Amino acid sequence: MPKRTLKVKDKWKEKTWLQVEAPSIFGNKIVAKVPVTETDKAVGRTIETTLFDLIGEDEEQYSIKLKFQIERIEEKIAKTNFKQFELARETLKSLIRKGSSIIDFYKDIETKDGAKLRVFVIVYTTSRVNTSRKKAIRKIADKIVEAKANKLTFGQFVLESVLGKIASEIFNESKRISKIRYSSVRKLKVLSYPKQEEKVYPVSP
Repeated sequence: MPKRTLKVKDKWKEKTWLQVEAPSIFGNKIVAKVPVTETDKAVGRTIETTLFDLIGEDEEQYSIKLKFQIERIEEKIAKTNFKQFELARETLKSLIRKGSSIIDFYKDIETKDGAKLRVFVIVYTTSRVNTSRKKAIRKIADKIVEAKANKLTFGQFVLESVLGKIASEIFNESKRISKIRYSSVRKLKVLSYPKQEEKVYPVSP
């Protein structure tokens, strides 16, 4: 008797491909495609991309890593929320110089519309600074981050962090204390989302 040929199922053909859409503050751009067996199981999945993939203006934006979390599915489009952004570790390591100081600072804040975020700031000086100057720079970072949180909504705060506007203010204020080589919001993490959905202008493509 001839042997029966076993039919091998093509699992990929059984999957549905979803397009993953960035949040509205990033222009609702499609950032990825993901295969799923059941669309509902995609909810909660985290997608990582870069700022360059969203804007594509400068190759340095490859070092800015963004994480979006799928919150719902609408007609094979996975809608996401901003979850986290972080500067690549390789970039931070490349900025270290002998004979200089690194000032690290983090703070939990609440935005104007009730979102809770954890903000990490890093400042690199051109030369070594003493403890009192480090303390003064941390105080500046604290003041600016707190003021921005009180004034800005969730989306606005995210954009000003990712696009370097908050870091620029910290740089300009801190250089009164010491010569600064670089400053950045190196990480931003969502602890809880706004109480009400907001409307903000998206980042330019």
